[in-house]
Amino acid sequence: MRLWLVLISVYNGLCDFCSNHFGYSLRDGWATHGDNFEFCAKRHKILMRAVEAFKFNTKLDNFALRHCSYEDAIEAVLEDDRVSLMGVTTDKAFFAVLPRGVDVYDSREASFFINAQFDKAEELITMSLNNFFKLGRIAQKRAEESSRILLLSNTSRCGSTLLTAMLEALDGTVTMSEPDFLTHVSTFLGRGVDIPAADILRAGFALQCKQSVSRPPTRLFILKSMGYSAGLIPLVAKTCPGVSHAFMYRSPDKNIASIISTAGLVPFKDNFAMMANLLTLEGCKHEAAARELAREILNDYTLVNFSSYLWALMMLCFKESRDRLDISIHPLSYEELLEDPAGTISRLLDHCGYNDKTHIDRCLEAMSRDSQSKSAISRDKIRKHKKAGFTDGEVGIINSIFRRLGLPPMDKYLELVLLQSRNK
Repeated sequence: MRLWLVLISVYNGLCDFCSNHFGYSLRDGWATHGDNFEFCAKRHKILMRAVEAFKFNTKLDNFALRHCSYEDAIEAVLEDDRVSLMGVTTDKAFFAVLPRGVDVYDSREASFFINAQFDKAEELITMSLNNFFKLGRIAQKRAEESSRILLLSNTSRCGSTLLTAMLEALDGTVTMSEPDFLTHVSTFLGRGVDIPAADILRAGFALQCKQSVSRPPTRLFILKSMGYSAGLIPLVAKTCPGVSHAFMYRSPDKNIASIISTAGLVPFKDNFAMMANLLTLEGCKHEAAARELAREILNDYTLVNFSSYLWALMMLCFKESRDRLDISIHPLSYEELLEDPAGTISRLLDHCGYNDKTHIDRCLEAMSRDSQSKSAISRDKIRKHKKAGFTDGEVGIINSIFRRLGLPPMDKYLELVLLQSRNK
């Protein structure tokens, strides 16, 4: 896999050189040929693709592309159901074009949305961010007034992928587990990269939730983000007020242990500083303590202190967004979903303003299968890394981290979820 990544990097470097010096490359074609279109998009054939073992954050650099044509962006993207938003860079947006007959929104293709796009795409469509923003405004005007969008933020490893697969069974819904445009914005902001994040989010939601041209209108779009993208909740609420919010969590002992179980498969340590920065909300009462803790953990990294800190910050993002910033967020837990799946889904749909509950029983079928079976973190793959429990010393470390962040101890975590008296 690394050899393919090296070959792709060499190919893209040669294409950059040719485009900059000669105005032409095999990847980009002739630069001046796009002048014929008001909203220009470029179609590329995928020659090679490669990524690290876990698709943490797919980039254009993961592809070797051959230029096919310059096209009108409206026709290329909005009027083709095979095309879905894949991600953004600091200056471009890119879309996956799947073969006819492949439904990128069907979780049977892949557990995560980006995996289906990456593995199945035949072509990519790219465009400048300016054209992306223009196209997003057109998509907003075309959107069904009655359709709803739900952002499902979460603490990772808490059943949110299962819930997404369950909701897929409802009529008139489209679900996406971890669409990469949200991951890209999260990563850029976490690393301090200067990007027009608000404009990207507005256009991203509009284009990620575009209506089909061949199927009945979608009434509810559900986007489940990666756990550390909980740091985006305030910005999404401010820039996309029509988006509803829910937050899924799990008891800290089970949740932290489950995060630890994936540590050998997911590059957590390499991305710790980025995640900590994004999840530490400005103006939070415990902002200084969170940043000091992050420095300490970087100097003395263990899976227990990292996973405990990550869980605590994701829960703080929920609590701060709801209680201090007054954002309407519907909380739900993995334990609640297992105990009363139909009722949990019904209450979530009420929060979204989605009234059709006639087929909630079909949602329960997804509970009988591994919702992450086609991914690097499937049940079989993480079983050998599973952590059985915590020692008394580890419980002390976890509660110490919680205490420094102003959170209750593990055995009283539900106090986090209870609404403050002013919000009752």
